[in-house]
Amino acid sequence: MNLQIRIWISNVVLFVVPILIAIILFLLYFSGLRILANAGYYLRIEQEQQFKSVSRVAETITFYGIDNGLMDSLVKPSYSLLDPNEVYVEILDQGKVLYSYGTQQIYNESAIVGLIDVNPELQGIVYQSNHTFVYEMRKNEGRHAYLYHIAIKRAVHGSDSLMETVSFYISIVALLLFIVTFFAINRFVTKFIMIHVRNMTESLRAANYQIEMEQEQQKELLAGTYKVL
Repeated sequence: MNLQIRIWISNVVLFVVPILIAIILFLLYFSGLRILANAGYYLRIEQEQQFKSVSRVAETITFYGIDNGLMDSLVKPSYSLLDPNEVYVEILDQGKVLYSYGTQQIYNESAIVGLIDVNPELQGIVYQSNHTFVYEMRKNEGRHAYLYHIAIKRAVHGSDSLMETVSFYISIVALLLFIVTFFAINRFVTKFIMIHVRNMTESLRAANYQIEMEQEQQKELLAGTYKVL
């Protein structure tokens, strides 16, 4: 195996393996959150910024799942992290309900009390109604006219402390594993290349030594020939 092939393999390993590890860690993290949710420890929203972040992520996951036929394997498991008694999600296409989750009364009782944010690109608005955060948006794609809204009750501070604590430690462990794995792969790749470089150096040294020996033999042969003459 020549050096060029080794470098190519090393680059592939250095690029692909961390991505695979990140995907595996994310799946493990997501699975851990689902286990907690199934045990009754749901992800809850306490602040406006939390809701804005969650609503944006939920929107992205939702429409990615719709476009790629992943409602059952991606969208529904994602919303299952939220307490159905404290959230209502509804997705409509031309007035037809594609998916709903939670308690509809939460959304029905909401009204714009304070506007938080506006997303002109997607025609979305974020507002709060009493103790409820709401995000609504409309999205037109060809024959589709989507209406999406998610309403979540504002949680009492500390109500999801276990979820937050476990999530924090899982994130720290995942980050450490990723860093350790990255440096281990980097060390392996460097060693992988250096072994070939060392072998090439030894081969060149042996070849140079052989050439020097042949040159010495030629000099001795020529010296002996001159003496005879």
